[in-house]
Amino acid sequence: MILVTGDVVLDHDIYEGIRMTPQAPPGGGSRYREIPGGAMLTYGLLKALDPARARFGLKQTTAKQLRAWPEQFHARALWKSVANGPKPEDGHHWALERRLGYGELSEIETYPGDLAADFDAEAPRILVIDDGSLGFREASHCWPGWLSEDKRPAVLEWVILKTARPLASGTLWQKLMRDTWRERLIVIVNADELRQEGLRVAGGLSWETSVDDIVDELESNHLLTELGRCRHLFVTMRSDAAVWFDQPVDGSPAHSQLTFDRTLCESEWEESGKHRDAFGCLSTVAASLAWSVSEWLTRKKEDPAAAGALDLTAALAGGLSGGRFLRLNGHGRAENAPGFPFGDAAGHIRDKTVEYVENVALPYASAEVRGRGGVCRIGSAPLERGAWTILGQVSPWHASKGKTSYGPARRVALLGPARLRGVPCATFGKLQTFDRREIDSLRSLRHLMLMYRDGSERKPPLNVAVFGAPGSGKSFGLKQIAAGVFGEKNPVLEFNLSQFNDPADLIGAFHQVRDHALSGATPVAFWDEFDTEGLKWLRYFLAPMQDGKFQEGQTTHFVGRAVFVFAGGTSFTFQEFCSPVDKVDFTAKKGPDFRSRLACYLDIAGPNPRDANDREFPVRRAMALRIALELGDRPLEIEPGLLTALLAVGKYRNGARSLEKLVTYMKDRGGLPLRRSYLPPDEILALHVEDVREFHRLTLKYAGIYAWADRLAKRIHEDYLKGLSAEDLKTKPNAKPWDQLPPDIRDSNLAAALRMPEILELVDLTLETGTGTPPEVAAILEENLELLAEAEHGGWEEQKRIDGWIWSPSRNDAARRHDLLVPYERLKNTTKEYDRGTIRHYPDYAGAAGFRLVSRLPERSGV
Repeated sequence: MILVTGDVVLDHDIYEGIRMTPQAPPGGGSRYREIPGGAMLTYGLLKALDPARARFGLKQTTAKQLRAWPEQFHARALWKSVANGPKPEDGHHWALERRLGYGELSEIETYPGDLAADFDAEAPRILVIDDGSLGFREASHCWPGWLSEDKRPAVLEWVILKTARPLASGTLWQKLMRDTWRERLIVIVNADELRQEGLRVAGGLSWETSVDDIVDELESNHLLTELGRCRHLFVTMRSDAAVWFDQPVDGSPAHSQLTFDRTLCESEWEESGKHRDAFGCLSTVAASLAWSVSEWLTRKKEDPAAAGALDLTAALAGGLSGGRFLRLNGHGRAENAPGFPFGDAAGHIRDKTVEYVENVALPYASAEVRGRGGVCRIGSAPLERGAWTILGQVSPWHASKGKTSYGPARRVALLGPARLRGVPCATFGKLQTFDRREIDSLRSLRHLMLMYRDGSERKPPLNVAVFGAPGSGKSFGLKQIAAGVFGEKNPVLEFNLSQFNDPADLIGAFHQVRDHALSGATPVAFWDEFDTEGLKWLRYFLAPMQDGKFQEGQTTHFVGRAVFVFAGGTSFTFQEFCSPVDKVDFTAKKGPDFRSRLACYLDIAGPNPRDANDREFPVRRAMALRIALELGDRPLEIEPGLLTALLAVGKYRNGARSLEKLVTYMKDRGGLPLRRSYLPPDEILALHVEDVREFHRLTLKYAGIYAWADRLAKRIHEDYLKGLSAEDLKTKPNAKPWDQLPPDIRDSNLAAALRMPEILELVDLTLETGTGTPPEVAAILEENLELLAEAEHGGWEEQKRIDGWIWSPSRNDAARRHDLLVPYERLKNTTKEYDRGTIRHYPDYAGAAGFRLVSRLPERSGV
């Protein structure tokens, strides 16, 4: 049984009609309904899932009973009929137009609720408490008697607490913090509640930044530290994402996980204007978690071994999805009687058809992190907080070893960004990016532009600076954001200051901006190479930037509403611009004054590595490659060796511009698929890449393995089958002949074949055409077996994560969950033997494809 209790309110809902006079024809009249809310919403959802399983803990459950409660327990809202789509046949639904608030607060002697009959006798298996901070947390007379006891009843397996401000306070919280209770306590809180308590939790940026903020508060803020004492803590960010901290009390490793919308940030889905606010979004999460726990307990009772460990990933996704369902559908279709859609929302939770939510295991294990001075972990390697990325989590072994992985980039290049599951991909018009730093910067700029657009009429320009190497694409992203904020037809003006002769040219440019502003537009003016000619132009921008004015002779003109974008020509980063060698000259040229007038800045990396620690540049190259070819959703056809060179070559001379010209040259010569024979002559190739010889070596590297990869993959699978016991052959899901394997498992074996050369390079071995691997090579493999087996496991894990698999305590192939997606050192020895066996069979695999292993210093680590 699931017992639901907590704060109850009576919602007074007014549904706006269209009959404005008594003479108006029938139909479309206004309506009024009283709907029990608060904890009753969670109860109603669970009752819709299974009427026989859920019970409510208070006596007062009907509108008639709640009507007499004091005004602070009454909430009012206005609802409006809105169109479901652009066509009349799409119909309308009741959407929340405006919250009208709660009734006046008054002093009450006792909480008005009463305990429901017979609930003092026996504890349920699951207790769900909806604490809305209306008084239930102190109303012990409304609690079942066993809730006040020091020891949790044996039959009570889990307590789920949905809580609100003030957090981690009150008599109820103190009761639940007793040891025997908190080890089975699940707490759900919305990030907005944390923000209103004064905690710093960023919204609207990258998901990594939001998680960093939550973990910082978890470590340092007493309030959140108190929340973190429970077994499971869920922090939701609207209906867009949630962080789950799992902290076992039995000594098992703690872990954390993020469930998120991979294409949008927090609140961006709502900002589209198509979706309204709604009541009950957090109730869907509480109900979904309670339902999932109940289902798991039932499976565990029937077959403990088959039930596995408690995995709430799908339940969390279903709860978030339920919240979006409520925002999309409100109180149902307008032609029907309005009301909370318990049945439809429950069906959404039950079916768990959530396409937009992805999951990833985070580098934080809160029980380990606390007190370690801001260090998080990816694999076994510590990283400074702020440096980790979800994209890096796809290749945890490479990240922990400081190596660059090309697997995710190959997937993006060949199949498009949508096929890199589980990794956030921000979209700004035609620009898509996986880069965390760019996502933070571009979304910050978008927020600034939105605030500027919606602000007061008379404003000085919005001033932004953008830096990057030549050809990095500094203007592309800004133009895409501006088009999304101000409209596709909004004027974009570009001025290259290196071509201006004197200030009079600048006055003419200001007039062009002013003319567009006077027409009602918000022009975006790009001041390219503003930092050239010894910063001579800075002083002329100070007044327009600060006051929105410029001087022409004795006349002062107002620029009007505009966006000024200053693109660096000699400085490749903001830090470089602000840290000149001659600081005195920088000050004299008004550098600090100019800097102080900027609203924000962007550093655009482009396809070249930012620095020696940048491991994610191959994905940026893959995205630039697809944009240059205008592929859209179509797959890329290309020779494998050529793709290797395009992704792995050391440096493009002119960034994205060089990559685009090189790819366009090959496409114009022969179209798709791109081939090495379409490459330009070396003298032209040298215009685009720094090391032509390196580029050619990369096109040929592993060419033989690529040609024989299919045969190798089949051989690897056959060896896997030979190593299984008779019992494993019956139970293992992949214990099938090659021809019967699903495509993703075939791809996994193919990836195992293709990563052989990279793994061999770790011990200075390589593949060459021939037969008979020398005996000393087998000895090298054996001497370095653990190193190579760890790399093999890391490659297998990367391939799984690329395909959308995530860690779970129990394996579930249908849901893409696997219990072995952990660092190598956490594997059981019997599992490690699979990886060791693969390494020991490398000479056999190579021989099957006409190769042998030899000792040789690698020329370059490749793809």
